Amino acid sequence: MTIPSKRSVQRARERIQVIRASLGEFELLCSGTLSQRMMKCGKPNCGCATDPAARHGPYYQWVRTRAGKPTARYVSEQQAQILSRGGAGAQHERGKGHHGYS
Repeated sequence: MTIPSKRSVQRARERIQVIRASLGEFELLCSGTLSQRMMKCGKPNCGCATDPAARHGPYYQWVRTRAGKPTARYVSEQQAQILSRGGAGAQHERGKGHHGYS
Protein backbone atom coordinates (compact mmCIF):
# COMPACT_ATOMS: atom_id res chain seq x y z
CA MET A 1 0.00 0.00 0.00
CA THR A 2 1.42 3.38 -1.00
CA ILE A 3 1.11 6.44 1.16
CA PRO A 4 -0.35 9.45 -0.69
CA SER A 5 1.82 12.53 -0.93
CA LYS A 6 0.97 15.71 0.94
CA ARG A 7 0.30 17.40 -2.40
CA SER A 8 -2.24 14.78 -3.53
CA VAL A 9 -3.97 14.91 -0.14
CA GLN A 10 -4.19 18.70 -0.41
CA ARG A 11 -5.66 18.48 -3.93
CA ALA A 12 -8.24 15.97 -2.71
CA ARG A 13 -9.21 18.26 0.17
CA GLU A 14 -9.60 21.18 -2.25
CA ARG A 15 -11.86 19.10 -4.53
CA ILE A 16 -13.95 18.09 -1.52
CA GLN A 17 -14.38 21.75 -0.53
CA VAL A 18 -15.52 22.66 -4.07
CA ILE A 19 -18.06 19.81 -4.05
CA ARG A 20 -19.36 20.77 -0.60
CA ALA A 21 -19.78 24.39 -1.70
CA SER A 22 -21.73 23.38 -4.82
CA LEU A 23 -24.04 21.08 -2.82
CA GLY A 24 -25.23 24.08 -0.83
CA GLU A 25 -26.76 25.48 -4.03
CA PHE A 26 -29.25 22.61 -4.32
CA GLU A 27 -32.72 23.13 -2.89
CA LEU A 28 -33.51 19.43 -3.28
CA LEU A 29 -31.30 16.44 -4.00
CA CYS A 30 -32.80 13.15 -5.23
CA SER A 31 -31.27 9.96 -6.52
CA GLY A 32 -32.68 7.35 -8.84
CA THR A 33 -34.07 7.22 -12.34
CA LEU A 34 -37.26 8.87 -13.55
CA SER A 35 -39.04 7.28 -16.53
CA GLN A 36 -42.00 8.48 -18.54
CA ARG A 37 -44.04 5.56 -19.82
CA MET A 38 -46.99 5.00 -22.13
CA MET A 39 -48.73 1.70 -21.40
CA LYS A 40 -51.29 -0.76 -22.67
CA CYS A 41 -54.25 -1.39 -20.35
CA GLY A 42 -54.69 -5.06 -21.24
CA LYS A 43 -58.25 -4.78 -22.58
CA PRO A 44 -58.36 -6.54 -25.97
CA ASN A 45 -60.89 -4.10 -27.51
CA CYS A 46 -59.02 -0.94 -26.46
CA GLY A 47 -57.17 0.97 -29.15
CA CYS A 48 -53.96 0.74 -27.17
CA ALA A 49 -53.79 -3.00 -27.86
CA THR A 50 -52.90 -2.46 -31.53
CA ASP A 51 -51.91 1.20 -31.87
CA PRO A 52 -48.82 2.42 -29.96
CA ALA A 53 -49.97 6.03 -30.42
CA ALA A 54 -53.18 5.23 -28.49
CA ARG A 55 -51.44 3.96 -25.36
CA HIS A 56 -52.42 5.38 -22.00
CA GLY A 57 -50.33 7.84 -20.07
CA PRO A 58 -47.90 9.31 -19.62
CA TYR A 59 -47.16 7.57 -16.34
CA TYR A 60 -44.06 8.51 -14.40
CA GLN A 61 -42.02 5.86 -12.61
CA TRP A 62 -39.22 6.64 -10.15
CA VAL A 63 -36.73 3.83 -9.48
CA ARG A 64 -34.12 4.12 -6.73
CA THR A 65 -32.01 1.84 -4.60
CA ARG A 66 -33.19 1.31 -1.07
CA ALA A 67 -31.41 -1.03 1.34
CA GLY A 68 -29.45 -2.39 -1.61
CA LYS A 69 -32.52 -3.29 -3.67
CA PRO A 70 -34.19 -1.41 -6.53
CA THR A 71 -37.51 0.12 -5.49
CA ALA A 72 -40.01 1.37 -8.08
CA ARG A 73 -42.87 3.78 -7.48
CA TYR A 74 -45.32 5.54 -9.76
CA VAL A 75 -45.51 9.27 -9.11
CA SER A 76 -47.78 12.09 -10.29
CA GLU A 77 -46.72 14.54 -12.98
CA GLN A 78 -46.13 17.21 -10.31
CA GLN A 79 -43.96 14.82 -8.27
CA ALA A 80 -42.03 13.90 -11.43
CA GLN A 81 -41.27 17.59 -12.05
CA ILE A 82 -39.96 17.96 -8.49
CA LEU A 83 -37.86 14.80 -8.79
CA SER A 84 -36.35 15.95 -12.09
CA ARG A 85 -35.39 19.30 -10.54
CA GLY A 86 -33.86 17.40 -7.63
CA GLY A 87 -31.47 15.51 -9.87
CA ALA A 88 -33.24 12.20 -10.49
CA GLY A 89 -31.92 11.01 -13.85
CA ALA A 90 -34.41 10.86 -16.70
CA GLN A 91 -34.88 8.08 -19.20
CA HIS A 92 -36.66 8.22 -22.52
CA GLU A 93 -40.29 7.24 -22.85
CA ARG A 94 -40.90 3.50 -22.93
CA GLY A 95 -43.98 1.69 -24.13
CA LYS A 96 -43.54 -1.61 -22.29
CA GLY A 97 -44.20 -2.31 -18.66
CA HIS A 98 -46.68 -3.67 -16.19
CA HIS A 99 -50.09 -2.11 -15.61
CA GLY A 100 -50.28 -1.60 -11.85
CA TYR A 101 -49.16 0.94 -9.32
CA SER A 102 -46.71 0.29 -6.54
